[in-house]
Amino acid sequence: MNSETILLSAIIPIEVAHRLFNVHEKRKALNIDRVEELLSSIISLENIQLIDIDSRLVMDAIKLLKKYHSSGIGGRDSLILASMDRKQVTTILTHDKNLLGLNHLHRIDPVFDPPLKLKIGENFNPKEFK
Repeated sequence: MNSETILLSAIIPIEVAHRLFNVHEKRKALNIDRVEELLSSIISLENIQLIDIDSRLVMDAIKLLKKYHSSGIGGRDSLILASMDRKQVTTILTHDKNLLGLNHLHRIDPVFDPPLKLKIGENFNPKEFK
């Protein structure tokens, strides 16, 4: 089976775990051991390339944060963008309205039905965001 490589900033599985553990604390609806197992299996997939956070990436992220902070891009987002820049990736899968607003990227929002697909240069209408 032929599959594309998926770039994954090291911050993403940590953030997903943080959110799901918070859901567990509030609703007792999740098995947090199972969450840990699933995230471990995802980052171990053959087509996942995990981008480690090093000092150069941090400085690149700070530069991007400086550039985009007025657009609502935060620290984690800037780290993701710096990881993309490092590997020359131009497509992002996200449901973050601030990242969807960056028209220098090809953006896919899988939450929409059908998925929202924005080409490079195409503007995002935040009024359509739900």
